[in-house]
Amino acid sequence: MKAKKKKTKRQEVGKKGEDLAVKFLKKKKYKIVERNFRADKFGEIDIVAKDQGELVFVEVKARTDERFGIAEEEFTYRKKKRFWRAVQNYLFKKHLVDHPWRIDLITILFKGKEKEIQHYQYLS
Repeated sequence: MKAKKKKTKRQEVGKKGEDLAVKFLKKKKYKIVERNFRADKFGEIDIVAKDQGELVFVEVKARTDERFGIAEEEFTYRKKKRFWRAVQNYLFKKHLVDHPWRIDLITILFKGKEKEIQHYQYLS
């Protein structure tokens, strides 16, 4: 039996951020379809949800401080392009190529017990 690998601080913050993003989306009446979808060589989609019949592919960026910049800056053109390819992979694998969809970004800044959440919707 393999021993579980201990998560890094960054992984813990990421998991906590994803959990908070799911709660946030559910409050907004989104239906969570899937979490952490592995898109072959294109990476991972943090959350797949439905919003009024539209598939929503959510990237979550969580931070504990802004010393190295804001979370929105981390979702660079290159990362968006890779994420878009992961979305195409998902749509192809699930036979949903003609289904309406969009990409959202949720950023979370943990400030002690306070949390600052921003939700951005992008066009497909």
